[in-house]
Amino acid sequence: MPRTEGERNLGQVTLGLAALLFLLLSITPITNNDTWMHVVKGRWIVENMAYPDADPFSFMTGGRSDTAADWLGGVVLALVDRVGGANGLILLKTIVLAAAFLLIARMTRRRLELRDVSAGARDADSGPRDAGLVALASSLGLALIVAHVRFLERPEMFSFLFLAFFLDRLDRATDLRSLALTLIPAQWLWTQTHGSFVLGYALVGLWFAFRRTTWSSVGSAARACLFFIALVAVSAIHPEGPRVILFPFTHLAPQEMEGLSNFEWEPLFSGGVATWSTATLALCLQAIVLVMGAATLVRRGRMQAWEAGVLALLLLLALRHHRNGALFALAAIPGVALTIRGVLARGGGGGGDGDDDGKGDGDAPARSFARTLSGLIPLAIAALLVAACASTAVRGWPITKDAWKRPGFGIARTAPVAGMNFMRDAEIKGRGFTAYTFASYALYAQYPEVTVFIDSRNRSIYPPEVYREYQSARTDKVRALTLLGKYDIDFAWIPFDARTLQSPMAGVAEYLRREDRWALVHIDDNSLLYVREGGANDALIHEAPRDPNSAHGIRLQLGERAGGAKYSPYRAIDPLGYRQGLLDGRPDKERAAFDRETKRLMGHDPESRVALLLRAEALIAGGFPVKAIVPLDKLLALDPEHPYGLLNRASLARTAGDFDLEEELVARFKRLYPGKLPD
Repeated sequence: MPRTEGERNLGQVTLGLAALLFLLLSITPITNNDTWMHVVKGRWIVENMAYPDADPFSFMTGGRSDTAADWLGGVVLALVDRVGGANGLILLKTIVLAAAFLLIARMTRRRLELRDVSAGARDADSGPRDAGLVALASSLGLALIVAHVRFLERPEMFSFLFLAFFLDRLDRATDLRSLALTLIPAQWLWTQTHGSFVLGYALVGLWFAFRRTTWSSVGSAARACLFFIALVAVSAIHPEGPRVILFPFTHLAPQEMEGLSNFEWEPLFSGGVATWSTATLALCLQAIVLVMGAATLVRRGRMQAWEAGVLALLLLLALRHHRNGALFALAAIPGVALTIRGVLARGGGGGGDGDDDGKGDGDAPARSFARTLSGLIPLAIAALLVAACASTAVRGWPITKDAWKRPGFGIARTAPVAGMNFMRDAEIKGRGFTAYTFASYALYAQYPEVTVFIDSRNRSIYPPEVYREYQSARTDKVRALTLLGKYDIDFAWIPFDARTLQSPMAGVAEYLRREDRWALVHIDDNSLLYVREGGANDALIHEAPRDPNSAHGIRLQLGERAGGAKYSPYRAIDPLGYRQGLLDGRPDKERAAFDRETKRLMGHDPESRVALLLRAEALIAGGFPVKAIVPLDKLLALDPEHPYGLLNRASLARTAGDFDLEEELVARFKRLYPGKLPD
């Protein structure tokens, strides 16, 4: 039966929805801290017009060199950041990834059209083109769900483009000369850009291995060997020389990965966040669909043997390291699309992949049901894509239970942007002991004035003993005392959770808040920054004069004197030591100092959760419980599950005689934090 115009347009609609989903999953705020490390490295290379012989960013590398196969990728990121900042990096990522997916989509479309021609199914009324577009759109959507967790503003994004380029060129290859003129320069660029360049060897090697003409004569085999040798040799034209070829293998050796818990390096089913992520589940579905169709596609010539080998290799790599699933997802698009297209063709009775032998009408009911089902599949795919786009646009895409990828520009609020901006504005200097994930932000803000103890390059550049010292100091305040004194640290920048009012670096945090030589100079919802008295940032502590009327010597704060210091330490506020009623029984001068400091903290960020909580505490202590309701309500609007916000607001409701509200808030607290309601 001839299809309606609407049915013929269904393929184009689903393809458009897949493109929209790509934009929603790609144009997202920057969340990856390694982005800034790559920018800093690229910026150094641009400014010095040289490749660093010894690492310039950390005082703990012992002069070791950072074997950076991705130096060119960092340079590109640095240049784009100089022009467009964070939004420029997001757009660059989107353009690069779009080019990769378009190359694979073109390759898939070509395969689908060849399949239709070979099946003799080009009848205008049979709709094979629309079915092919639906299959392409569904395979793209599935690949996007798998790969989007690796849509990051870092040199890794170029690996998508190079993988797609190699696959497309090998799929269309007609002679070795044209292949050499494109792939050998591309291999050189890939080597300078990202450590995944060894995949180029694998792709070309498998292509030659499964190509019948390679082994047809001694001359053909010799030419194949020369081509492969040239491909490897060109990688040696690198600032690191030939040893860069070993970098991907040495960097990912078991002894180098020991102790790392980042889920992207974990095996696929090793547990934790990697196992239960939506990307993992989608990868499993994609692999199942591909395996179901792979044998048939290879047997009927719609998937070449070398391509099946590539997919098998990439799937094994994905099982070994979670991050490789994204590359498999990209390469699997043609096979998944062809498999889905085959299902639609069998259901529609259009020949091609069907097994109908034309014997009688006994199977007519079954064929009728299959045709009906095949007609519903495209509609179901379109509906799923509509739901995915709508949900992502409104709420973001769920990566794990507590992590969502939301559309937008800029840097994610979960990143320590406020702390980074403070470091730049206050001109923080010297040696820094930072959280593992904060070092790149510190370098981005203030290098070369700032160097760090350890950063996210971890075991690839730092001696193992440095890594062990860092890990022990994180949880042990005695080790923190030893480390911060041993290496003459000038500032410490540590993570902070505005909901729990605790730091993941409990050992360092406990030492810093108890040690008189360290002053807290910055507070935000994600971080705390301390500077050492007598260190490179001593002016931040001593520029503000002491209040002569204060028995505790609390320094005057910003705006309390003409020509006063722009920055002053927080002496009355201690977010890590917060408890309800912490000012009860305190002298009036301490309460007044707490009040001044909370006002200043609110002035820096009126939507800071910790600032709102502390400001409410100051108002309650000052005898203004009604005014304290405003910051507490705002806090609960920003974070409805904030435990201290719930408890303080419940206390105020009881004071005001609103027992229904008190009961509601207490019930919510008990539901969220069972067994933790204080007396």
